Amino acid sequence: MNPAQQLYALAALLLAYPDDAFVEQLPQVDHLAKRLPSRQQARRLASFTHWALAVGPDRLRQDYTDTFDLRRATTLDLTYYEHGDTRDRGQALLALSGRYRLAGIEPGAGQLPDYLPALLAFAAQTDPSLGEAALRSCRPGLEVLRQALASRHSRWAGPVKAVVQTLGPLSADERQRADQLRAAGTPQEAVGGAQFDIARAALPALAARTVRSERLDRQPLRLVQGGVA
Repeated sequence: MNPAQQLYALAALLLAYPDDAFVEQLPQVDHLAKRLPSRQQARRLASFTHWALAVGPDRLRQDYTDTFDLRRATTLDLTYYEHGDTRDRGQALLALSGRYRLAGIEPGAGQLPDYLPALLAFAAQTDPSLGEAALRSCRPGLEVLRQALASRHSRWAGPVKAVVQTLGPLSADERQRADQLRAAGTPQEAVGGAQFDIARAALPALAARTVRSERLDRQPLRLVQGGVA
């Protein structure tokens, strides 16, 4: 892994739901975060892990749910920021899934390819150019998420800011698009008189197109002595 991939691997672990496995490996993630080559990135992750260790599992899980599950403004599903629950999101998910297929990988069971922890795990384990391209394809949504977390002074902003830092400054087009998304809010589309849940509708198509690929949940990121494998 190159330095950016080391960061992606740790951020993927830290932005996943804080279940028992998360809590168990948190001290080692804290240790590895402090050893990242970039001091700024190391500080961002270590500040988060220090807080997570201090508040304990119950507070951590409640804060995660409040931040990512109950607020669409800070969802970890990155294509939602640009497309909302519309048909266009289905096409965006299929395009992103194609990037996974190119590397012979698909998201874990029940995960969509734009779910940030899955996307980071993919970027950590595949060819660096493919992983970076996948992240950049969601760059406007990632920027909206970063700004939303920062505006709430959320502790979860630390890992997201560290990820964004690896991608360099926004291009003029990316900044303009992120500003438009933030100002307009997410698109909504009614289908048959009811809101269309494009994420659920896309799952069968994604599964059919990735049936022969290796799944991220079969090749999970795991901590080993000295790093992440």
